[in-house]
Amino acid sequence: MPQLEFTPRKNFVFIPLIVLPLLGFSPWIGFASDIEVDQNNPGALYQTIQDGLDAALEGQEVCVHPGTYIESVTLEKTVTLRALEGPALTVIQSSTPGTSLPGVTITNGASPKIIGFQIREFHNGIEIQSDGEDILIANNIIAWNGNYGIALTGAAATTTAIINVTFANQTDEAIHTSGLSIDLVNCYNCLFYKNDETGSQQWDSSVHLIGGYHLSDRNIFVSALATGPSFLNNADPLIDPLDAYRFTSDSSPAIDAGRPTQKDRDPDGSIADIGAWGGRYSRGWYRGPTGGPTLQDVSLSKQQVQPGETITIRATAITD
Repeated sequence: MPQLEFTPRKNFVFIPLIVLPLLGFSPWIGFASDIEVDQNNPGALYQTIQDGLDAALEGQEVCVHPGTYIESVTLEKTVTLRALEGPALTVIQSSTPGTSLPGVTITNGASPKIIGFQIREFHNGIEIQSDGEDILIANNIIAWNGNYGIALTGAAATTTAIINVTFANQTDEAIHTSGLSIDLVNCYNCLFYKNDETGSQQWDSSVHLIGGYHLSDRNIFVSALATGPSFLNNADPLIDPLDAYRFTSDSSPAIDAGRPTQKDRDPDGSIADIGAWGGRYSRGWYRGPTGGPTLQDVSLSKQQVQPGETITIRATAITD
């Protein structure tokens, strides 16, 4: 394994990096970048997320570079759709707030993974029409949508995993099931914040969470797989009210308040925070609860690496 050395500045948080032996060096170490989408690169083969998805084959990964992508996308294949630098920097946004379109539609029996995006200002943030199994929605911020955060309309609802997601400021429920009575057994470490304030209902009453659920007109922290009390009710999570992608204080009760599995701990080894900020799926862009660290001046002891060879990676870690 590579040896890692970091020079900290300000508030240092250690980020373990998993680096496989490679020929040459890729800045996206740890990701198999089958399809890359980058709207800010005129030379990129794919500049919209939908174009990348259309080109992807079953089982491939579509990696999206930072940017605000003004489009509604449809996933009809079992692929991984991953934001390379997380929901603070990678946004899927409606061109017209209040549109009748969903932000992301899953259909055609697909079982995709959607990781690390901010999805905002659509009718429904994510609409699951597929009967596919093992859909994963992780480390996303779903906010300011005019109807529901996630609308589950297919039989796949019972096997959908919703992990480390922040639901903020939906006009209606954060999770809606079209009257289906389902158990979201894999809904945990999610932050429900100011959804459906008028109706005082954070999610459809037909949604059942193991460990119980609670409705509030302000906010809920949920860890549905936990035993015993699984939420902190009416405690201000201290998230940015405009952006909802960062905590505004280290004293937020959502920091180190999750009940993750051992696999879902933050990359620095701490408890995965409730909301979109941590866990195993954030390993490539984890920045801590209130910002940083950012790795700069990354260098390798050798530029050409043979399979099985050990190298040293050095970097300077700073916070904002």
